[in-house]
Amino acid sequence: MPDISFAQSLCSNKSSSNSDTKEPRTHPCVFCGKLYTRKYGLKIHLRTHTGQKPLECRYCGRAFSDPSNLNKHVRLHAPQTSGIVSSPYRCKFCAKILVRRRDLERHIKSRHQNN
Repeated sequence: MPDISFAQSLCSNKSSSNSDTKEPRTHPCVFCGKLYTRKYGLKIHLRTHTGQKPLECRYCGRAFSDPSNLNKHVRLHAPQTSGIVSSPYRCKFCAKILVRRRDLERHIKSRHQNN
């Protein structure tokens, strides 16, 4: 069973971000009270509390709770060219490969602050 208090701390903002829409947030999380405009968003969010990871990478079997995280991960299994994954987002400090530029920037900021 996951640590629910930890998951609740991740959900300190009580409402989902929907500044672009006028849809009412009528789907509350029973664990932390965060509100969602759609049942699907709530369904994915609830997995942060339950620890459920029903999605699996077809290449390596790694489990995921959020489809968008699975999709980013699957892109890491992209065909290789000369032994190097064809992603332009490789950390110059540790050679970690990331799918998106913002992920690389966040990685460098959190892992290599002093470099």
